[in-house]
Amino acid sequence: MPRGRSSRSTFEASQFGKNYPVDLGLLGPLDEVIAAMLAVEGEPVARAPGPVLAYQTPPASASGRLTTIDVVQAMNEVCPANSYFTSDMGEHLSVALHFLRVREPGTFVTCLGFGSMGTGVCVPAGLAFGAREDRRRAYAICGDGGMLMAGGELATAVQWRMPVTFVVINDSRLNMCHHGILDQFGRTPDFSTQLVDFARMAEAMGAAGHLVESFDQLGAGLRDMRDGPVVLDVRVDPEVRLGGSQRVAALKQFTES
Repeated sequence: MPRGRSSRSTFEASQFGKNYPVDLGLLGPLDEVIAAMLAVEGEPVARAPGPVLAYQTPPASASGRLTTIDVVQAMNEVCPANSYFTSDMGEHLSVALHFLRVREPGTFVTCLGFGSMGTGVCVPAGLAFGAREDRRRAYAICGDGGMLMAGGELATAVQWRMPVTFVVINDSRLNMCHHGILDQFGRTPDFSTQLVDFARMAEAMGAAGHLVESFDQLGAGLRDMRDGPVVLDVRVDPEVRLGGSQRVAALKQFTES
C-alpha cells in the first residue's frame, strides 16, 4: 500500500492462521513492517524445521469403481501440456489441488474466495473463448451437483464451438456436504440425488457425451479433441476421498469457540 494511505482498519488480523499455522504474525503496512524488522538488532532466531509435505497414498475403491483420484491422475497423463484446468467446489477440488499437475502458470483456475458451487462450470468456457485463436482446450473438473446448477452454460459452449471438456464427477450425491457434516457431527442427512445421465444431456444440447465407467472409457473421452465441447459423465465411488478437510476445520472453529 502506498505511504500515506495506510490504515490499521484495512488489515485483518483474523486472516492469520486461516490456511497455515503462524509462528509470528506481523500486522501492518508492508513498508512499515519491513522497516521495523530491519531496525531490530540481535542474533537471528533459529526456527524449527517445518513439516515435510508429501502426497497422500491414493486409496482404491473397494468396489473396483473409478475414483476421483483416478480421474485426475489420468488427466495428468492424457491432457495436452498447454491445457487450461478449472475445478468447481466439492470433494473433487481437494483432489485436483493435491494431484493435478499444472505445467504453465495461470492455467489452473478455481474460485477459492466464496467457494460458490457452479462457478467452475462457467469459467472454462470463458478461458476457452479467450484462447479461441490458439484453440487451447479447457478441462472443467466438476461434480454432478455443480453441473446441475450451471450446466446450461454448455449450450453457450455448443453455440460458440468452444473447446471445453466437462469432466463430471458423478457420484449422485452432494458429497462435500455429506462427508463434511458426517465428519463434524458423526451423522448426516441424506444428500443423495437422482442419477442423471449427463452424457445424454450433452447430446441433447448438441455436444459430445461419453458415459465413463472404466479406465479405457476415461482415456478415450479425455482424448476426444473435437472442435467443440465434450462432456464426460464419470461414475465414481462416492466413499473414496482424501483425508482431511480445510472447510470442515474452518467450520469446527465455530462449534469449538
